[in-house]
Amino acid sequence: MTSKTTASRYARALLNSALPDKADKIRMDLLTTLGIYQAHPNLSRILQHPMISQGDKKKMLNQALAGQVDPLLIHFMEVLIAKKRISLLADIAEIYILMADESLGIVKARVRTPFPIPADRQAMIKDKLSHLTGKKIVMDIEIRPKLLGGLAIKIGDQVMDGSVQAKLRDLKEKLLAKA
Repeated sequence: MTSKTTASRYARALLNSALPDKADKIRMDLLTTLGIYQAHPNLSRILQHPMISQGDKKKMLNQALAGQVDPLLIHFMEVLIAKKRISLLADIAEIYILMADESLGIVKARVRTPFPIPADRQAMIKDKLSHLTGKKIVMDIEIRPKLLGGLAIKIGDQVMDGSVQAKLRDLKEKLLAKA
């Protein structure tokens, strides 16, 4: 079994434990935990070290996370330690977030723009995309000066390119086709 398959099973188990009322909180706590885990490389080495007892690992984990994250997540991480799967935490977090977003009706939209978008325009774009997809939108805005103007939006595998760069490219193709 591949590590992604194993991570997927653990992510699904965590999501099933968190649904319906804690899925979003666990998502946020998982991001916090992953940030702590990745920011302190010694912590990850300690939690994976075979010579340190599981009891000591769980104690350290509780000291690092108690009061910061939901007890369900701490218990889940204790299970990962017991099953020697703590090395899969980053993959589990990535898969859990995708699964949780899907179950909560959240879609990520990557918006590329040549200039910063004011907050009121961001809200308008988010509302229109939400209406279009029927889901809650989380936008990731990327500034790309090469676009010249307009927006390019990607939601899943669907792309809506209304950038000036795309329009110029289309015009060029039409002109070359006629020549």
